[in-house]
Amino acid sequence: MSVVRGFLGSPRRRRRILKGGSAVLGLAALVFVMTHWSNTAKTEPEVFSNEPSQVDPLPVRAPFAKAKREGVLRTAAQFLRTAVVRENVAASWDLTAPTLKQGYTRKTWATQDIPVQPYPVDSAKWKVDYSWVDTVGLKAALFPRKGHEEVPAAVFDMELTAYGKGKNRRWLVDSWTPTSYTGIPSGPLGSSRTTPILYVDKPRLESRWLLAPFVVFGLALLIPIGLGVRGWWRGRRAVRRYEAGLR
Repeated sequence: MSVVRGFLGSPRRRRRILKGGSAVLGLAALVFVMTHWSNTAKTEPEVFSNEPSQVDPLPVRAPFAKAKREGVLRTAAQFLRTAVVRENVAASWDLTAPTLKQGYTRKTWATQDIPVQPYPVDSAKWKVDYSWVDTVGLKAALFPRKGHEEVPAAVFDMELTAYGKGKNRRWLVDSWTPTSYTGIPSGPLGSSRTTPILYVDKPRLESRWLLAPFVVFGLALLIPIGLGVRGWWRGRRAVRRYEAGLR
């Protein structure tokens, strides 16, 4: 007891202990409030659904040859001739997907104030960027008409989407975006066309066609050999019949 009284005998020491204890109590109270009373709002209980989560399916690759047969390049070329060149723009209404002409009517679209970057196309080259089941991406290298030499050649990204099924399936232009003025292939030599033409790259010769000369040569040999064997067999059969008649 005497030790405690001696320790607390100093008024300054008692004040320090009182202040320190008050600070500790205040800090403890603050921690308690933050831990237990930090959120006074009523929260709704979490509800978990048994339904499978909705995940966007990945695009499925498809041969470009199928889209080509369905007229995807024809649509692309007509879109250049009309919407991009700004000639007979009204005709491009039926070539454009709903997403690109959203907010327009056929009449307002024909006014040429459309969300399509114009270009004085004389000729174009393309290459396939990607080919999915219902979507095709093309890179179109455009070359300007005569009299527009100040306009550089440019590359545009064109995306087309298939709408409808069966005989009603058709390809429509979904987007048209300029990309760059670099890496452009050389234009067709001697081009003096006044309407845009979508130049199609020559398809690569498939390896199976390399066997065609050998097949033709083989048939050329087999036909006379076959005819010779057939004649020999008929002659042989005639001789046997003749010998049988002599017996």
